[in-house]
Amino acid sequence: MDIAVDFQDAGTRLFETLRHHCPPQLYVHISLYNDFRALDRMFPLEAADKLTYLMVFADIEIHHTRRSSRRNCDNTHSNRFVNRLLSAISHLRLTHLRVVTNFAIYRPVRTAVLETDSVGHIGLGDKMDFEVTKTRFVGAVPTLQYLFLTTFGRAHAIPSKKISSESKIFTERWLTSKAWRVLHVNDENLDLWDSEVGSGSCVELSREAAERIIDRENLQLSSDEEVGHRFCQCKLQN
Repeated sequence: MDIAVDFQDAGTRLFETLRHHCPPQLYVHISLYNDFRALDRMFPLEAADKLTYLMVFADIEIHHTRRSSRRNCDNTHSNRFVNRLLSAISHLRLTHLRVVTNFAIYRPVRTAVLETDSVGHIGLGDKMDFEVTKTRFVGAVPTLQYLFLTTFGRAHAIPSKKISSESKIFTERWLTSKAWRVLHVNDENLDLWDSEVGSGSCVELSREAAERIIDRENLQLSSDEEVGHRFCQCKLQN
């Protein structure tokens, strides 16, 4: 089942739908604009024993003003998103989870230029700590067998009224992605791994292995989402 949560009360409607008809595999595309409350009430208790495959694609749009402080940087938004999502899914018995965040960051021209000069690149939105986030997801959902995390996006500088330009200035794009297999006591292949790797540990997958599992388990992006993903990926490969 594919669900888009991009308007007011859509999360509540999803909640009610899943109470009466919850598929084993769900793909949710959610739009978040400086507000993550839409994640608070999405998955009912009735879904706990039925939903095992979940993919969440989140569009996160962030607008900064000239007075935005460094402590209000975009990794804070990543943490807020993860906190809300963990709270929403911790009661589910998921085996496969894929989370993709697509950031659109907007800053005034002067602020963007100053940050570029001071750190060498904008780098906004790509500050999710994957190791910490992975540990949190595995701890919150102990039934997980596979976890896929991707964050990508674009940063834009917004011209001031004094600048004769009606368009936003593109400044940076990024993409980071990792995937893990979670080992369990009853895993028949547990003895094939290093003896120091115990039950509940995570083994990072290669890019090829992750893509193979994503294709096999039908966890692919939609064609529209793939366009933005490849746009950021091409920048890294150039």
